[in-house]
Amino acid sequence: MLYSDELVLIARSESQRDANGFLLPPKEQRTQVFGERKSVGTNEFYKAAMAGYTTVLKFVLSSNEYHDEKYAEFAGNRYIVTRAYTASNGEETEITLSDMKSDKGGETDSQV
Repeated sequence: MLYSDELVLIARSESQRDANGFLLPPKEQRTQVFGERKSVGTNEFYKAAMAGYTTVLKFVLSSNEYHDEKYAEFAGNRYIVTRAYTASNGEETEITLSDMKSDKGGETDSQV
């Protein structure tokens, strides 16, 4: 399948402490990938809203390129990956992205 939408998958390491015991910011591993943007269905949108999320985007990408990253950027905005589903053929993975403000951990754009 031909993927034409460019997005960045972001994996973050756990926060660590320096030699003096101060908390260091987590490191990010950014991977640029291509995917196909899909529309978020009405049913999925309302189920996500009931769970406290604002589902805004959905992408299909090659399963070889997705490694359980928790964040993604698209068109200059950062999102949290709220769902990842691998198709039965194992070749494609569908990820659902939500606004960072709806992250149940309470993170905001300034903290990520």
